[in-house]
Amino acid sequence: MNTDELPLRDIHLPAEVSAWPPAIGWYLLAALVLLLIAAGWLWRRWRQRRAVHQLAQQELINIRQAFAQHNNAAQLASDVSTLLRRVCLLYFPREQVAGLQGQAWIDFLNQIHPVFEAELAQFLLTAPYARQIPQFDLPLLDSTELWLKQLQKKNRGPA
Repeated sequence: MNTDELPLRDIHLPAEVSAWPPAIGWYLLAALVLLLIAAGWLWRRWRQRRAVHQLAQQELINIRQAFAQHNNAAQLASDVSTLLRRVCLLYFPREQVAGLQGQAWIDFLNQIHPVFEAELAQFLLTAPYARQIPQFDLPLLDSTELWLKQLQKKNRGPA
């Protein structure tokens, strides 16, 4: 039998595999990458907030120790007010915090946790500028510590 006479057709190759739509594994890989990026961002943010809180707690301890040495209530109120403002500027937008003064500042602090009641709020606002200062030193320090803890609790998750 002669091969030239066989009725064979030429070999046809299958069509090339299309790149689109991608296989489900690529979608899963993309989702995993996005999930890892989001988790890394949240973890970094959590660590930054934790570091801010630890620094604020350490600063409050330093203020408490300095007050034990100088026993100056005006300096104490000034230091605590500065600490609260610095912490708020780290946690909240500058436009929301920087311009607050007087009762608006106290109201803002009390929105986070209402620990700065009438006499204590008045002490915090006026002690740095007053000649006659009532002694609210320990309640101010304790209230500030409680306020910082409450701020940390409220800002644990993503904000």
